[in-house]
Amino acid sequence: MLYFLKIRNCRFSNDCQHLPNGLRVLDWPRYPSQNLPYDFLPCELSICRLRESSLTTIEFHSLFGKFEHMRELNLDYSQSLTQIVDKSGSVLLNLEILSIRDCWNLITFHDSERFLNKLKILNVIGCIKLTSFPPINLTSLPKLELSVEIWFQICGLEEQRNRDMNLAS
Repeated sequence: MLYFLKIRNCRFSNDCQHLPNGLRVLDWPRYPSQNLPYDFLPCELSICRLRESSLTTIEFHSLFGKFEHMRELNLDYSQSLTQIVDKSGSVLLNLEILSIRDCWNLITFHDSERFLNKLKILNVIGCIKLTSFPPINLTSLPKLELSVEIWFQICGLEEQRNRDMNLAS
């Protein structure tokens, strides 16, 4: 059984049709497809690095099984990505590293109102269109990289910031 898949410097003419369900590590920069394969049910996946991917939406469904082993999710520079959805309500519970740097078109990061309590590293720099982000526990977060706009949004201070900016103008 394949546990570790790392693909580098390869070009594919077709979308990815299948990935092994037993994967624990998926590391594939420039992942070519807009979606993960419909039959990809990675119950043991702990590291998912799909930097510079062609993904438009990444959805974690309860049908995919529990993602309780997911520790790292890296989607940096995935310019086509518009939303991240955790319909299972479990993929983010044990997440320690989340990096979505420069996902310029990312608008929504939905997670069923669960807290990212175990998060240790969060990188949200350059997500200029992001309007929705799950709650986080800042006391458990030793490393935080994000733009000022995202900071106001995460802290629920967007309206206050807008009022302050109107007063200053």
